Amino acid sequence: MREGSVGLLALTGIVLLAGIAIWLRGFRFGQAQYEIVVDFPSVNGIQKGNKVYYRGLEVGNVADLKPSPNGVNVTLEIDSKLPIPKNVIVLALRSGLIGETSIDITPLEALSPELQKMDPLSDDCDSKKIICDGDVIQGEASVTLEQLLPTMARLANLYGDQEFFNNLNQTAKNASLAAEEVANLSRELAILSRSVRGDFSKFSNTAEEFSSTAEALTAAANNISRQITTTSDNYNSVAVEIQKLASNVNDLLEENRTGLVKTLNTITKTSDNLAVLVGNLNTSLESIDTKKLVKDLETLTANAAIATANLKNFSE
Repeated sequence: MREGSVGLLALTGIVLLAGIAIWLRGFRFGQAQYEIVVDFPSVNGIQKGNKVYYRGLEVGNVADLKPSPNGVNVTLEIDSKLPIPKNVIVLALRSGLIGETSIDITPLEALSPELQKMDPLSDDCDSKKIICDGDVIQGEASVTLEQLLPTMARLANLYGDQEFFNNLNQTAKNASLAAEEVANLSRELAILSRSVRGDFSKFSNTAEEFSSTAEALTAAANNISRQITTTSDNYNSVAVEIQKLASNVNDLLEENRTGLVKTLNTITKTSDNLAVLVGNLNTSLESIDTKKLVKDLETLTANAAIATANLKNFSE
């Protein structure tokens, strides 16, 4: 009886240990899962059974790790009820400096209602839209303690170097002097700003006077322009009248061209006749005694005056 109890207790212990081991490995009874392979550049502390998170919620675990020529292929088991977009960032994160490493999946886009109903295990799964069973995606490793320690050591050595420390102190002093110079420059700029404001006020007054002068010049220019326009209109009117007069003269000349020609011919003939008459008259005058003719004219004039006086007396 006692041996049977010991055997039963041992069997119970074995079952419990097996259950704990299975639970630690992430095995879930009665729940279908699909696998995806993530290619990481290094293992970064990843172990079988590490948890997988999607948007901060646990959705699976690490099932297997296999080395590859360019990194490590980590197989993840994901809940089949969760479709994941193809465009994601997969990071291997460590909780603290020595904590457990987990896989964090962050989607970069939202799924449409149609894609949310798609089953990653089905034959109709579209690998271009969501991650399907057996797909391989690229992962990124976070900064590890092993990577930080050499950097921190180099930083400590550099900061412990006396020459570097002196240079750092000198740089701090130079920065302090530069700050003082900047403060002095700021004060000078403030003084310059006040001076510029005063000059700007004077400039504003000058600008207003210039504006007034410009307005007066504009008004005068407009007046001159109007006068020039009026004069131009008058000149245009005179030109039109002169053109009309020239046209009338041309018409008159055209209408009386024949008469003018005849008149000019008549004048020419008359001039010729006068020339002949003058020649004859000169000849006659040469043949007449001019002195006697003058005396006869004087006598005739005196007689005419006497006759005129008599007629006047008779009329009274």
